[in-house]
Amino acid sequence: MNRSTSLAAVVLLLIAICRLPVYSQKGVEIIQADAAGTEFWIAIPPNEILPFPVEGLQIYVASAYDANVELYDFYSERSVRFKLKPFEIKTLSDRKELNWSMEIRDYEMPVKRALRLTSDQPINVNVINSKVTTSDGYLA
Repeated sequence: MNRSTSLAAVVLLLIAICRLPVYSQKGVEIIQADAAGTEFWIAIPPNEILPFPVEGLQIYVASAYDANVELYDFYSERSVRFKLKPFEIKTLSDRKELNWSMEIRDYEMPVKRALRLTSDQPINVNVINSKVTTSDGYLA
């Protein structure tokens, strides 16, 4: 009887412990887990050897906010400014804002061929460098 009483007490104690609320550590609240930012530096590497027919050079810029964006080309020392509406995708292309001289074909020597995108609100930037036989795309 004594042994069964002890066993019953242990079982009741385990049931009581299991019914207690369990508290864990507070989780870290992630506000934004993506590649959005307010400053991006872009260098466009070659993706094919010369000679090559080109298809297109595009930079896609999007934001969840109203954003004022500036693209500065260090090679030509030229600046392009534009406004983004929330969830709008702006395409900068070789037909207007970009050109193929932005592609860096100099090997192992520093050159002034960087592009800098700045914004007053977080933006996302994607780049595609497309030739006839290959395409390189990346998230800046």
